[in-house]
Parts: sequence; C-alpha cells; structure tokens
Amino acid sequence: MTANDNDELKRLRRENARLGEGNETHREAAAHFARELNRPCGQGSAAAAIVLDKPSIHHARLFKGGDAGS
Repeated sequence: MTANDNDELKRLRRENARLGEGNETHREAAAHFARELNRPCGQGSAAAAIVLDKPSIHHARLFKGGDAGS
C-alpha cells in the first residue's frame, strides 16, 4: 500500500465515523418526533407538526440554521 493509499484510507475512515455520528443524530431526532406524535391531542409539540408539513425546508432550518427556501 502506498503512502497516498494510507492517507486516503485514513480520510475515508474519518469521514465514515463522521457520517455515522450524523446518522445517530437523525435517528434520535426521528425518535423524538415519533414520541411527540404519539402524545394525546393537545400535548404534541408545534415543531413536530412543522417538520411533518415540509420536511426538507424545515430540516435545513433546524439542523443547518439556514433558509432552504432561498
């Protein structure tokens, strides 16, 4: 294995770990919103309704702090 191969392997392993952390964050968020939606009427959060209304736009706002509509 060349030095370039070793560097690429290290980079890919770091990226894989970072992506795995992102997946865990998404699983935790999904579980949170699922619990909110399973509450009796009147006790759910407004955020759950917003995210379900337009997931792509609100996902960008919630997780990146930007406006996906621009």
